[in-house]
Amino acid sequence: MNPLTGLPGNHIIDERLSQALQMDHFSVLYVDLDQFKSYNDSYGFKMGDQLIQATANLLRKLFVPPEAFLGHIGGDDFITILNHHDYKYISEEVISGFEEMKKTFYNEHDWHHQYVLGEGRSGLNRPIPLVSVSIAVVTNSKRKYENIDQIIDEATRIKKGCKAIAGSIICANDTATTPC
Repeated sequence: MNPLTGLPGNHIIDERLSQALQMDHFSVLYVDLDQFKSYNDSYGFKMGDQLIQATANLLRKLFVPPEAFLGHIGGDDFITILNHHDYKYISEEVISGFEEMKKTFYNEHDWHHQYVLGEGRSGLNRPIPLVSVSIAVVTNSKRKYENIDQIIDEATRIKKGCKAIAGSIICANDTATTPC
């Protein structure tokens, strides 16, 4: 179990992904917070931990067993496994819930301007967007997966594409990108 959130960690996640390979229908949702490092740098690790815990609590409300499994990969990364392909509505609920919740984690100035000042790669302070959520979805609706590494590789590839798009977003291997 992850000590910060109390959610199952990597060993249990791997077991559940292996079980998903045996299912006729599954959707794996890789939920990642974008710009989290800048938030943590601006507001401190204690507030960063609170944001991760609040995100975990939001996900707990939406992904309920036996229909869903929820795990905490670590840091600001979560994974959920659904026993169906109807992920769109619940993913949209994650985004709307997160967007509403995150308001409480910013001071008035940062919220009003919709950015924090953070150190860029050049070492200079620059405006960095507020935290958003990317949801990379892998389903077996159009492709069969032989092992969990294939699922993880596909989720990682999709997540990379999600993170290249500003704002909270859902990207899936079975549909076009859905900005929210």
